[in-house]
Amino acid sequence: MELSSSQRKTVEHQFDSFCKQLLKNETRNILRDMKNRQKYEVLFSEMPLGEIDVLMTMDKYPTDINKFMACGFEIDVESDLLAEALSKLTVRSLAIILLAYFLDMTDKEIAESLDVAQSTVQYQRSKSLNKLKTYMGGKTNAEE
Repeated sequence: MELSSSQRKTVEHQFDSFCKQLLKNETRNILRDMKNRQKYEVLFSEMPLGEIDVLMTMDKYPTDINKFMACGFEIDVESDLLAEALSKLTVRSLAIILLAYFLDMTDKEIAESLDVAQSTVQYQRSKSLNKLKTYMGGKTNAEE
């Protein structure tokens, strides 16, 4: 069935009116949604640091971890600053620090695994901690 010219124009006007009304309604919906979101959403730049830390996660990659060996144990250190400071220690001092603080071994266990006296372990640990403290000088990883 063919439409006459006037009927065709009427249908075109109806369709045009329908499309305009549809666009107005969609625009209204989008603006209402944006207004509702603004009530609940906060920009990251406006958030306090404590709240951001709770919400964020950091990816950990194998290349970001520094590995050290001590008495057959492979120990991972994530802090670049600490890893740099640890690399300045002698092999025995490094082993004592890693075993004591990363593997929670007692001085007696460390002395047995390194085949040294327990007093040597205590002395080396305190001496190494002072060296680390001096080297790191109160710096944090964020200051690098």
